[in-house]
Amino acid sequence: MHQTARDFLIRTIPAALKLDEAHTTITTKWIRYLMICFTCPRIEDDFANIESWSPSNFRAYAEYLNEWPLVEYTLRYIKDHLDLCSANEEVSQLVTTLIRQLAKNKASYYLGRYMEFCCGQKNGEAIPVNEHQEISENIIYRTLNAATEEPKLSHTVEALLLTCTESTPDTERKTPLIISAQKGLTGAAQLFLDRNIDKDAKDNAGRTALHHATENEREAIVRLLMEQNVNIEIKDNYGKIALHIAVEKL
Repeated sequence: MHQTARDFLIRTIPAALKLDEAHTTITTKWIRYLMICFTCPRIEDDFANIESWSPSNFRAYAEYLNEWPLVEYTLRYIKDHLDLCSANEEVSQLVTTLIRQLAKNKASYYLGRYMEFCCGQKNGEAIPVNEHQEISENIIYRTLNAATEEPKLSHTVEALLLTCTESTPDTERKTPLIISAQKGLTGAAQLFLDRNIDKDAKDNAGRTALHHATENEREAIVRLLMEQNVNIEIKDNYGKIALHIAVEKL
């Protein structure tokens, strides 16, 4: 994919451009590409107005994202390009516009959080916190889980993994693995373990993924974590190991 993008840019960017102008042109193209994908009428028509997402909705969203193979490439390298043209006012305004548009739709809100992470404070515009924040977290992780069930949806898997693993944890310091364990998303949890995410990381309450899987009775994930030799002796802020929680549920 990198070679494909390089060939495209060689054809479309005039040779006379200076290096900084080239970075600006590249970044502008990637941002507009994300705008087309995540703020187009199809997103509005097919996903924005769903009141309660079903497994088929998550699968449909995963299939939709997979139709945009450059999304994974763009999300992987957009931060590098933003860093190289951070002082460009045109790029800054374009990023701000994108973030504001993403924040309006629960199916794309999570990407606004990722873009905010990529540009830091350079664009001077934090994504508005609204009713879509909690819903969007559920959408991104359950869509990722749905994508793991079908090998042909590899672009979706890679793109969503980037938005989950590269951006900072939520306000409760829950890692992607903890969130997957809490929600019972076995496929997603396996992906994060495969990516060597800290399997014993704690949230603000001192609880690990094993604590949350036990608390929410996610037996498949408990088994998965045990197979990965997680530390079963870790105590949360209340002095409880996961076994204590399991006993309390008997």
